[in-house]
Amino acid sequence: ASKYGERVLTTSRGNTISFGVTLGSVCSDPSEATSFGSMLFRRGVSGARVVAPGQAKSCAGLKFASYGASTSNYTVPYATFACAIGVLPTDLEVLAKRLDQCLGEFVKMQTKKLSGADLCSTPVADEGPDSIRGATSG
Repeated sequence: ASKYGERVLTTSRGNTISFGVTLGSVCSDPSEATSFGSMLFRRGVSGARVVAPGQAKSCAGLKFASYGASTSNYTVPYATFACAIGVLPTDLEVLAKRLDQCLGEFVKMQTKKLSGADLCSTPVADEGPDSIRGATSG
């Protein structure tokens, strides 16, 4: 995370089954943060969720100021990653590799957008045999 100016989020309740990473430095427009989640999913990373702050929605007459977030305290977009029972250290290594790849590609996309260049989708690199166990393709 620090390689891209981001940080791992800490929680006051000692959450030991998931973690979060800020996306405020790599995402110039919070409304586009969810496209980062799409990048992760296309690369076989399941269990990730991206939250954009200030995304207000209404449901049954109730207004949610930061829809999808567990708290309204974060002012920057962030991604959360859930860890399943049976996760192995090698699974986390693959996650770290793919997270690094996606952050790098997302930064390039944001830079191109800010410079006015055409934003074609970045080709998905062939992951080879080191895929996360239990991930399905489709």
